Amino acid sequence: LSIDIETDRNAQKIFSIALYSDSIKQVYIVSDKAVEGAKHFSDEKTLLSNVISEIRLIDPDIIIGWNLIDFDLFVSSDGRAARLVTLQTDPLYSFEALNAIDNLRARIENFQDVFPSSIRDIHISGANALMADIRTVTIEDQKHIVIASLIGIFLVLVFLFRGLWIPTYLLLTMLFNYVVAMGLTVFVFQYVMDIHGLDWKVAFLSFVLLVALGIDYTILIMYRIRQEAKTYEPKEAIHRALSKSGGVVIACGLILAGTISSLMFTPLQLMQQIGFAVATGLLLVTFIVVTILVPSIALLTEQWRERHAAKVIEERKNCLPD
Repeated sequence: LSIDIETDRNAQKIFSIALYSDSIKQVYIVSDKAVEGAKHFSDEKTLLSNVISEIRLIDPDIIIGWNLIDFDLFVSSDGRAARLVTLQTDPLYSFEALNAIDNLRARIENFQDVFPSSIRDIHISGANALMADIRTVTIEDQKHIVIASLIGIFLVLVFLFRGLWIPTYLLLTMLFNYVVAMGLTVFVFQYVMDIHGLDWKVAFLSFVLLVALGIDYTILIMYRIRQEAKTYEPKEAIHRALSKSGGVVIACGLILAGTISSLMFTPLQLMQQIGFAVATGLLLVTFIVVTILVPSIALLTEQWRERHAAKVIEERKNCLPD
């Protein structure tokens, strides 16, 4: 992790800013020899020892690294910019490491607000910092992608079924399926396998796959129900639709879930989590949503319509003169 600091004052005095993050346990500072050879400051040794004293007061367990290369790589020629090279204790790209970057940036912003004249600008770079930026941008983009995809799917369903109620509850069943699948994934990986949180990419990728694949199965079974309802009563139409198309949906769901679940056997934790989440969601779609939930809602909807129509007819009869 590299932290570049630009200041209006002597840059060496603010090395300890790096320790605002609890996950940073190792800070590399320029060596004694490099400090002795520096031309830009008159009392570098004293400044360096003061910085080390500050660090020790903040955390006695901090490890100070030595024997780094030229002093000019860490302090600019005018003495107003400094570079800190730090090591994080958390694994590369881990949930904790990326959160530590966000935490460090928030604390640096707070520091700049408290001491506006001391720090002109601070930049954090490195592998974890880059991935933290990608995560932030991706999470922001996810909101727009999710909204756009839901609106697009809803419009297609409205065009297909010529109404609002069927598209609404089909979309709600897909969201319900996604939430349950993600809940089971969190339970298994976080509480059973004792892993601290899911990879941040799992939720978004699982949403795209589960909604896209799940809505196909629900359209297939719902369209079949509507076709059968033209000839038979609602209950019989649902029974015939499931008996004719249910086997195909179950076979497709099992094959796809089995294929996706192969990701769980890879050594990458991200792939394991995506494989489990998507496979679980597909099994829920196959055996719960398509075969039970959607037909049940369709039957209840038709029964309500029949009762409502009968009630309207009865009211109109009562309104007719004797």
